[in-house]
Amino acid sequence: MTQIVLFGGGVWQTAAAAIAGGLTTAVVVYLLSRRDRVSGGTRLVLVGIGVGSALSALTSLLMVRASMDNASVAQLWTSGSLTGRGWPYVLALAVGILLIVPALAVISRSVSYLEMGDDAAQSLGIPAERMRLIAMMLAVMLAAIAVAAAGPIAFIAFAAPHIARRIRPSTGVQLGVSALTGALLLVLADLLSANLDVGLRTPAGLVTSLLGGVYLLWLLARRI
Repeated sequence: MTQIVLFGGGVWQTAAAAIAGGLTTAVVVYLLSRRDRVSGGTRLVLVGIGVGSALSALTSLLMVRASMDNASVAQLWTSGSLTGRGWPYVLALAVGILLIVPALAVISRSVSYLEMGDDAAQSLGIPAERMRLIAMMLAVMLAAIAVAAAGPIAFIAFAAPHIARRIRPSTGVQLGVSALTGALLLVLADLLSANLDVGLRTPAGLVTSLLGGVYLLWLLARRI
């Protein structure tokens, strides 16, 4: 957002700013959530929500103080949209995927052991805290590249792993299936937004937010 409003929205500049901002935010959340040299759990979630709320307020402030043209571009970006995304964006995403996904594939088995708890993972020779930090940083970089290209499209990352586990039940991390499921959900949301006749071009992020909210309520209703 800062890059778009203050310095312009070039593809590579926005991608670099998104990665830098995402990593900085992840480090802040990680450091604030540490207690006795251990992070994770509810504390990590609550700190993330607090930092996210503060950054959301900063985003609103930038939108108010921006020029009309920059504010329009930023508003479309914050809604999450594939409109006007051409091959330069595909190239930026491809570079990020080729650099980050192999590293995630290498540590995916170790990350799956963290679900058993830190003590169990460490008994298997896995440095739980270090592995959690590495996985978080790689995931943040991958998410930042996607956000730089299309904006923050909500609920895709939330829904894709759950659907992937239903498609292919497994105790491990379903990295490939989750990625393909998320891509399919985004394509379907974009097709729906393009053909939704409400008198304007509806951003795909608004469609995913609407459908994702219904999906979240359905999950909560099943668990209550």
